[in-house]
Amino acid sequence: MKGQMFDPSEAIRVCAGPPQTPCPPDATAQSVAGGGDGSPCGASHGALTVLALISVLAIGAGVARADEDKEASSGEDTAAPATAAENAAAAVTSETTETTETTGDAAPDPDAFDLSATIDDMIAGAHGSISAEYRLRSGDDDTDQDIYSWLDLRLGDENRDRISATFYARSTWDLDGQRKNRERYEFTSIADTYDSSYNVRLYSAYLTFRPNNSPVEMARVGRQYVYAAETFHVDGLYAESAVLEEGTRLTASVYGGVPVHLYESSPSGDWIAGTSVSVEPLRGTRATLDYVHVTDDFEGTARDDTTALRVWQRATPWLNLYGRATYLHGLRDAEARATASFDEQDLMVQVSWFTLLEDKDEEFTTEFDPYRAVLHTLSEYDQYKLRAVKGFGDDVVVEVGADVRDADTEGTFNRDVQRYYVTPSFVDALWDDSEISVVAERWSGNGQRIETYGGELTQTFSDKIEASIGSDYTMYGYDGFRDRERNHVRSVFAELRWDLTETLALRVRHVHEEDDEETYDVFTLGLTLAF
Repeated sequence: MKGQMFDPSEAIRVCAGPPQTPCPPDATAQSVAGGGDGSPCGASHGALTVLALISVLAIGAGVARADEDKEASSGEDTAAPATAAENAAAAVTSETTETTETTGDAAPDPDAFDLSATIDDMIAGAHGSISAEYRLRSGDDDTDQDIYSWLDLRLGDENRDRISATFYARSTWDLDGQRKNRERYEFTSIADTYDSSYNVRLYSAYLTFRPNNSPVEMARVGRQYVYAAETFHVDGLYAESAVLEEGTRLTASVYGGVPVHLYESSPSGDWIAGTSVSVEPLRGTRATLDYVHVTDDFEGTARDDTTALRVWQRATPWLNLYGRATYLHGLRDAEARATASFDEQDLMVQVSWFTLLEDKDEEFTTEFDPYRAVLHTLSEYDQYKLRAVKGFGDDVVVEVGADVRDADTEGTFNRDVQRYYVTPSFVDALWDDSEISVVAERWSGNGQRIETYGGELTQTFSDKIEASIGSDYTMYGYDGFRDRERNHVRSVFAELRWDLTETLALRVRHVHEEDDEETYDVFTLGLTLAF
């Protein structure tokens, strides 16, 4: 466990829900002390419960149908198995019919689409998870209690099946009731602006199509995330092609619809359309050109056209290079990254650079500047990162790194800060089934130089129970409740993970945070049912 520097340029993060579920771009990045609607990402509590019941009924229907098919195949009315002679005769008859028949019905097409069978397969293949979490937050003067629920439902495999469906929603229930009229209440959130203590947010609900023998490799329709040079949350259509030209491995994608702004009263006047083209001009080289237009009708109409070029290069069997540049009303930002992996030496080294070339002090569309309303102007800066990880046998790993941010104009949320660290990790060093990591850091910023220490200890008690304790530090954090910068934030945490059954898991976690001004505690108790 190691401290992290706050980087407001990172508009897309990962939720603490299903893996690789991005947060909405209009949700504010938070520390544990709070933020946005109180969830790390963001359908009424009762509505989500109904959706969960529907998914369970769908699974039950699939199981029942499978049982009926099984009974039908073994029932009393089932015909007796054919003898070898009867099978041979049937084969001869079939072959004769195929060679002599010139009229009548054509042979079944193996690529023909059977909607009923496809729906049956989707229901039978339903999987995902249902999670519920109680969360208690307390500060020096206030407390807040909430229940969060998440439903992640997948019908089929969107990476393989001809048709599949994906659904992801989250609900919140404020157990303390509305606090919007209480002055300086620490744990207020955007959910408190609504009339009800229940709040529902739908993040994904789309169908994926993979047609056979088509220039279209895949198409999705519905509410979804589109991953291009930027990540967009869209109600609409996304489609990507198969290889259009073999020599350069040319592919293309298009998307369009209405941008999803979860907390905006009306999407009227908003729209988005974009495309990407990818080629592999040389062996080991891939380049993608992205273009997107966004119109955002919010407190006046803003229109943005953005172009980005991304290049990946496998320079050698052990060295991968990546570069990106983005144009938005001028060259906005650029980044470069090199990653070297030496498998025989169990060594990985990565160096990266990012630069913001102009101040974000004008109002762009929400897709390109989701934090301006909260964080205000983001000044030009350069950020350099170095990370090296080396394994020593099966039980020891050492990571060293540096993270340097050089701001053109220093101020709140725009800090010159440097962090250097070393983190050794040991397996079974203290006793069997334990893993311990220790971090030693040196922070420099605002005329200060601080040396800090932290670490994490994880103990596996069985194949079902695991517990962790640890502590970390960051020089600068962000308080989303009060729109303020937090300084010298020290966190201490303890967590228990227990697989109660093969599909039901319990998670208990407590985090204590202190900074120069405030103290926060967060206790969470959660259950996740996988199906």
